[in-house]
Amino acid sequence: MYSGREETVTLEFAAPALGAVYDKFGESTPVEQTGPNTGRLTHQVEISSTFFSWGAQFGSDMKITAPQAVKEEFKAFLESILKDY
Repeated sequence: MYSGREETVTLEFAAPALGAVYDKFGESTPVEQTGPNTGRLTHQVEISSTFFSWGAQFGSDMKITAPQAVKEEFKAFLESILKDY
């Protein structure tokens, strides 16, 4: 759908992002509560600028924690945007 390769990624997020996580991955997606206001999800996604843009909209309320290669790609994606500002 977004013409990216499939990877299994782990996301950690703050409670305000939970609704968006369920909207994207479905309400039956297992979410591990990691703290009173945080959760973790491991899910297969298509790695693309669309996925990275979706994650970036949450700012510090969401981060990719695994795999390391996808974390580095996300960082490079953000840096490529910032270099123009």
